[in-house]
Amino acid sequence: MPGPNQPYSAYGAPTPDTRRQRSRYAGVQDTSAGRREGRRPLPTRRHSQRGFVFWLLAVSLLAILGIAGLAVDVGRLQVIKGEAQSFTDFAALAAARELDGTPEGIERARRAVARNPMKWDFQSRSYEGTVIEFSADRKNWITRVQDPHPVGCVRVTANLERIGLFLIPALAGPRTGSVRASATAASEPAALFPAGSAGLLPFAVEAQHMGKQHFGIAPGALVQLDRYVQDPDSLHDAVAQDRVGREVSLGNPVRLSAVPPAAISAALNRRAAEDTNTRAQTYFEYDRSPGNGKRIGLVAVTNSKVEPVVVGFARVFLPVTQSPAGATAEWIGRPDVSAPGAAATVRLVE
Repeated sequence: MPGPNQPYSAYGAPTPDTRRQRSRYAGVQDTSAGRREGRRPLPTRRHSQRGFVFWLLAVSLLAILGIAGLAVDVGRLQVIKGEAQSFTDFAALAAARELDGTPEGIERARRAVARNPMKWDFQSRSYEGTVIEFSADRKNWITRVQDPHPVGCVRVTANLERIGLFLIPALAGPRTGSVRASATAASEPAALFPAGSAGLLPFAVEAQHMGKQHFGIAPGALVQLDRYVQDPDSLHDAVAQDRVGREVSLGNPVRLSAVPPAAISAALNRRAAEDTNTRAQTYFEYDRSPGNGKRIGLVAVTNSKVEPVVVGFARVFLPVTQSPAGATAEWIGRPDVSAPGAAATVRLVE
């Protein structure tokens, strides 16, 4: 008599459990037979997982490519934007320095922009089609100036079109981009330089004639730079940085300090040596091939040596080498709409 775990009955017939096992094995044999006969087996779970990973990898690679394309192309456009903004800033300042209320000043302003050596696209391409506009009130802008007398502002705009893109077009994006940069500079009558402010050489020049243009001093004449408007112990820094330690304002007295001429000459020599054009002997030569502006400075103009009162401001051109016996500079001056001969301060306003 069979035991409790014996798979067959006492008469050799399969038990119900044995029949179920055979049925399960028979299913496996049928599947194997189907494979041998060329029938395609039903997809398994492993095949489904492989397909999902493939599509996930493809989508991930596409997203990475898109992010890389945005980073490269957008980053390049941002670099070009910065280059164009620097160009318009420097060009507008250079043009505003030439505004003097005359047609010649307008033409010099245009040439100052055209002579700017800066380039874009990593300093490989020149600017073309730069727009130069002029205004008297910063509201109404014109390119052709009929009356230059009240003009005191200049706006320079750089429009860079059809900048080729690298990776964004591969993602069905635009093939080109564009960049626009603009800067506005104003030439305003110099009236006040607070203590510690920049923009003024720490020297004062005495006016020769208050009722004449350029204070009675002819452009090109040499003027003495021996009247120092600063504390003596900060001479070199004051000259190098165009900085005054005392307030200098139009219509108010200014206190002068005694400084050895050799010290003044040494400080001015150091400043002039920092200019990128040290070959020009006169301001006319310098204007035809300008440097970085270190040889040009703004000085106060006073009415007398006894009780000096500031009556205006004017520009001077520094020689490369000063005499230890006394420093001099070439008088540039400039007419101004508010006070003949008074210079103007130039600054970016937009």
